[in-house]
Amino acid sequence: MGHAIDFPIKTPQDADNYELPPISAHLNDLNAHRKNVNRTKENHFSLGYSGNIAERMWALRGFENFMMDILDEEEAVFRLMDRLTEYNRTMIEAEINSCVDSIVFGDDIGMQGGLVMSKETFRRVIKPCFARMLEPAIHAGVHIHYHSCGLIMDLFDDLKDLGINSLWLQLPVYDMKELKKSLDYYGFSLAIHTDRALTMTHGTPDAVRDRVLLENEIFKPKDGGAWFYVEPDTGFPFENINAQLETIFSL
Repeated sequence: MGHAIDFPIKTPQDADNYELPPISAHLNDLNAHRKNVNRTKENHFSLGYSGNIAERMWALRGFENFMMDILDEEEAVFRLMDRLTEYNRTMIEAEINSCVDSIVFGDDIGMQGGLVMSKETFRRVIKPCFARMLEPAIHAGVHIHYHSCGLIMDLFDDLKDLGINSLWLQLPVYDMKELKKSLDYYGFSLAIHTDRALTMTHGTPDAVRDRVLLENEIFKPKDGGAWFYVEPDTGFPFENINAQLETIFSL
C-alpha cells in the first residue's frame, strides 16, 4: 500500500468543506448485494465491511496534523469525524440489512511499543466514533471483528466495552503467552496471523513451520477461540506460503 505525500485537508477549516465520496457501489443495489451474501452463506461465514476513523483522518489530514488537531480541539476536524462516523454507520447498516454474519473493520492505533495516542485520548476522541458506527451491529447481534497493528492490549477493556468479539493482531509485538491469557480473560477470539514482516518475508520454510507450530501450541485453535488467518503478501517466497499452508493443514 502506498503512503500519501499530500493531503486534501490543508487546514482545520478545510474540513467543513470536504465532501465524502458516494457510498460504495454495492450499497446502491442492496438486492444484488444481499444475493451475494446469501450465496456466500451457503458454504462460508459471510463478512460485511466498514471503514475506519483514525487512519482515514490521517490520510485526509496527515498524521502529525491530525494529532495536533486533537490536542488543539479543532471543532471543524471533529465535525468531519462525526460525518465520517455516520458514513461508516451507513455502510454497516446496509451490511446488516444484507444479513451478513460479521462486521469487519480496522484502525491501526498501535505502534511497536504501545498506543499511538493515550488511552484517555482514545476514549475521548476515537471510542465514541467506534461506538456510534458499531451500534447497528450490536443491535443486530452480529459478530464484530477488529484489526489493529501495533501493541493495543491497554485498550482491551474498551474494545470489550464496544462489543467487539474477535481480534486480528500483529502478533510479533506481543508476548504470545501473555496475550493468550488476556484474550481468555476478555473472551476475545483471535485470528492467528503469522509474522509477515520477518518470518513470512525473510525466513526459511523451516522457520515458517516452527512459527506456525508455536502459534498452534499457544493459541490452540482446535479448542475453539482462534483460527489461522492466511494472507499472502507481495514478497512472500512461494516456499514459505507452501510451508505455512502445509503445516496448518497438518495440525
